[in-house]
Amino acid sequence: MRGLFNDMGMNVLVFYLKKEEIGLISEELLEFLFKRYTLSFVGEKSLIQGLERYFDDGIFDRIDNIAIPSFVFITNQHFPDLKTISFQNEQQLKDDLLGLQPQQRFLNKKMFKCTKCGECCRPIVKVDEEDIRRIESVGYQRKDFLDYDPLERGHTTKDTLRQKKNVCMFLKRKGEEFICSIYDSRPRNCRIYPFHSKNQKLEDCIPTYLRKPESLREIFRKRAA
Repeated sequence: MRGLFNDMGMNVLVFYLKKEEIGLISEELLEFLFKRYTLSFVGEKSLIQGLERYFDDGIFDRIDNIAIPSFVFITNQHFPDLKTISFQNEQQLKDDLLGLQPQQRFLNKKMFKCTKCGECCRPIVKVDEEDIRRIESVGYQRKDFLDYDPLERGHTTKDTLRQKKNVCMFLKRKGEEFICSIYDSRPRNCRIYPFHSKNQKLEDCIPTYLRKPESLREIFRKRAA
């Protein structure tokens, strides 16, 4: 079954995965859902073990075999606003969900979750003195991480984070995830990303102009070479 319901202000999307459907679920679809809903996947461990990064811990338990917890058999009796969702293909699922909740077309700051795709670490990041001191506090010297803005002429001040292979030098790969190695000390522009403007309407945290043909996996392979 698939169901969408509200639990203490969270939009919870329950997914019971069938073996024949696993091939229908792309990374793009998972990222779309993860950025908008609290997700629960139920099914055989062999089917769902590749989806760990998209689980919301503490909502539903992960299970080793098909053994659906009783609370997954939710009904309108327990959740009056329960909406049953069908799944034939990605576009149909997106259309149905957005039909039920049109506001979910745009990212919500309170519900938004990072998928650790690393794409937000491609743009040039401007920093101020407060950002610089914060990074220095974790052991870096400014001469090692600051650079001139390549889009500006007549440089006088190094005020951007240095990049390696057109990606922020602080981005590191950990398995299938891309993480910031100075996350707790990252610049303000990174902290508020992608919600830089109060009234912004964003359908994705990766603007089209930032999508690059070369994958981050390939870039990190070159870095290691």
